[in-house]
Amino acid sequence: MITPASFAPRHIRRDWVGIVLPLATEEELSSNPVSVMALRKQNVGQFIVLLSKAVYALRQAGRDTAADYWEAQIKGEYIVFHEKVCERV
Repeated sequence: MITPASFAPRHIRRDWVGIVLPLATEEELSSNPVSVMALRKQNVGQFIVLLSKAVYALRQAGRDTAADYWEAQIKGEYIVFHEKVCERV
């Protein structure tokens, strides 16, 4: 698996590898349609995940340092992953 690119330190980004993340549902995305339209337009070929669910998945895997980092760094409701670093399961 590939470590995702981002502004985060490599050891924090590496903690995403192997984590199973649920994609945001249409219902979850509809809670903030303006920002989601912008996300979809900017992020073609990428996957949108609710930040809360992504952080929960990190914590469930015992990756609390990474979970704390993302909670502090991401100010919105969503986190986006490029399809090149993801595998559908």
